[in-house]
Amino acid sequence: MEECKRGDMCDASEAMTECSMCAEENEECLRNQLDMHQKHIIELEDQLLRARADFENYRRRVARDHADGIQLACESLIQDLLPILDNFSLGLKAAEGSENQEIAQGFGLIWRQLQQLLGTRGLSTVGVAGEVFDSNIADALTLVPSANIPEGHVVDVVRVGYVLGKKLLRPAAVTVSGGPLIDQGNADNGEIME
Repeated sequence: MEECKRGDMCDASEAMTECSMCAEENEECLRNQLDMHQKHIIELEDQLLRARADFENYRRRVARDHADGIQLACESLIQDLLPILDNFSLGLKAAEGSENQEIAQGFGLIWRQLQQLLGTRGLSTVGVAGEVFDSNIADALTLVPSANIPEGHVVDVVRVGYVLGKKLLRPAAVTVSGGPLIDQGNADNGEIME
């Protein structure tokens, strides 16, 4: 005889029946716990995926902000260099007109190195004589008659313009051809003055 849960004495068949009921209850309890743990695992996996996505977004944002900061610093430095480039260019032109050509050659070498260095950083010039005038990259200072240069083309670049990457830092200052000068006295005949 064995002692039952109730504390009474029972025979083996009763104990077996009671144990099988306990086993069924225990199995159901274990299944419920397993389901609960599986749901918890799914929730944790979802949280992990969200945390990974948030971290990836954060990493991209930090990288973009870092690149933007570097670009802004580079842009600011080059913007400050533009008047120096203008003065250096004027000095180079003056040196080319001097008697000492060795100085002019030295200035020319330094100028080319400087242009090459700034070019590797994305700086390029805009506003070239002979090109079609583009108001997006150049300011027209004057309109001059010209028999040699077609109307609407750049005659002369007064101040070089600069673009850093795709951003215009400073527009070029240019004179633009108004085409050939037409004699107003003979405008009816369409005569062009040269």
